[in-house]
Amino acid sequence: MDRHDARRDARRLFMEIVDLAEAERDSALDRACGGDAGLRAEVLALLRAERAAGGFLSRPTAPRAPSDPPHEGLVTNDTSAVAEQPGAQIGRYKLLEQIGEGGMGTIWMAE
Repeated sequence: MDRHDARRDARRLFMEIVDLAEAERDSALDRACGGDAGLRAEVLALLRAERAAGGFLSRPTAPRAPSDPPHEGLVTNDTSAVAEQPGAQIGRYKLLEQIGEGGMGTIWMAE
């Protein structure tokens, strides 16, 4: 088995056991890896990395600006309630002029 296949197997196995309780992981690794110490080491490294990452995706990545409207949770890209026109205020940004439009949305010059 080449290195690429081994990494793919390790990722597949990681995805199968990552949600198991700690006590169940060892027996699942024993069954899945057999005597393949390299595969076991790869999966254990992925599990350690996942544990070290913690819940970083559940927290905002940047502080909110004081001028942003108060609300709970993360800022989303949903601007459907915002009237996009020159002079409109979106958070701390004031729309100046539309400079483009496409399949993913409208581009505005803002300050």
